[in-house]
Amino acid sequence: TSILPKEQGESIKLYNKAILDINGDIKESNEASVDVKTNYIEKSGNYNSNEKRIDWTIKVNNNALGLNNLKVEDVIPIGLELIKDSFKVNNEVNNNYNYDEVNKKLDYTFNGTINTQQIITYSTKVVDEKVYQSNDTTDFKNTATIVEGLEGKPYSDATVGVGSNILRKSAVGNYDAANHSLTWKIEVNSNEVELVNPVVTDKIPKGQKYVDGSFKIDGLDPDTNKFEYDPALDGDTDETETITYSFNETINKKYVITFQTEVTDSSVYAGNVSNKNYSNTAYMKADNILNEVNSKANQNVTSNVIDKQSLSYDSVSKEITWKIIVNNNKTKLKDVVVTDNIN
Repeated sequence: TSILPKEQGESIKLYNKAILDINGDIKESNEASVDVKTNYIEKSGNYNSNEKRIDWTIKVNNNALGLNNLKVEDVIPIGLELIKDSFKVNNEVNNNYNYDEVNKKLDYTFNGTINTQQIITYSTKVVDEKVYQSNDTTDFKNTATIVEGLEGKPYSDATVGVGSNILRKSAVGNYDAANHSLTWKIEVNSNEVELVNPVVTDKIPKGQKYVDGSFKIDGLDPDTNKFEYDPALDGDTDETETITYSFNETINKKYVITFQTEVTDSSVYAGNVSNKNYSNTAYMKADNILNEVNSKANQNVTSNVIDKQSLSYDSVSKEITWKIIVNNNKTKLKDVVVTDNIN
C-alpha cells in the first residue's frame, strides 16, 4: 500500500501494457498510463419516513485496487440507534462487525485482499423524540473512516435531514363563492409520537369569520368539553375570533381537524376580485413540547358578480349584441340594480 496515495481524492497513476502472442512470438505494446483520483470510501444516507429510520451506505474501494485488511469505522450520531440485524456486506446479512454500545462506534474489517468495490449497508432508528416534536428538519451527520489498511485515514461523511410535521395547516379545495367560505384542514401529530395534553389553537384574522358548527375532528363533531370558541377582545385589530381544541389526554396517533371560515368583506364576496390572498395560522402546544409550533396556510379568492361581454356585430344593421352576466358567484345579493351606460 505504500505506493498508494494516503488520502481520499489524491491522484494515482495506473499503468498498463498489452501483450500479443502469435504462435509463441510475443509482442509487447508500449506502456500506457492514466491518472485516477482515489475514491477509497464514499458515504451516503436516505431517510425512510414510514419506518422512521435512516438507511446508510458505505462504498469501499471504488477504484477496485488491490487493498489488504481494510478496517472501516463509523460512529453513530447521538439521537440514532443501530438496528443490529440490518448490517449487510454486498447485500448479504453479515454479523462479523463490532459495535461499542457506549461510544456508539461501529467497525468492520475486510480480512485478506479485496480488489473490487465493497458495499456496506445498515440502518439506524431515530430515537430522539424531540426530532418529531416540532415542524423543523433535524440533520444527522455521519462519517465513515478507513482506520486500518492504508497509510492515511481517508473518510467520507453524509448528512441526512429528518423532517417533522407535528402540525400541518392547509387549505382544502377552492373558495366556495356561493357561500363565500373557505375550508381549512389541520393535521395533528402526523409523526404519531406521544404528545401530552396537546392544545390546538387557530386565530382567525380580520376579514374572516368562523362558520358556526363547521369544526370537525376526524369527521366528527367535537367534544363540547374540549372545544372552545372565543370572539376577539375589544380593540384587537389582528384577529376576530379564536377556536381552541384541548385534547386533555396523552395522544399517540394522528388527528385531522377541519373547519370553515366565511369571508366577511362584501367588497370581496359581492365584488369583482381576482386572487385575493387569505391566510390562516394554527398553533399547538403540549406539556412535553418545549416550544409552541405553528403552521400557516393560504388560499386565493376570486369573485365575479358582474361581467360584460360583446357577442357579435351586425355590419348591415350596425348593431352590437352585448351580454351581461350577473352574480356568477351564485351568492345572495340584495336589492340588485344593473346599470349600463351606453356611449
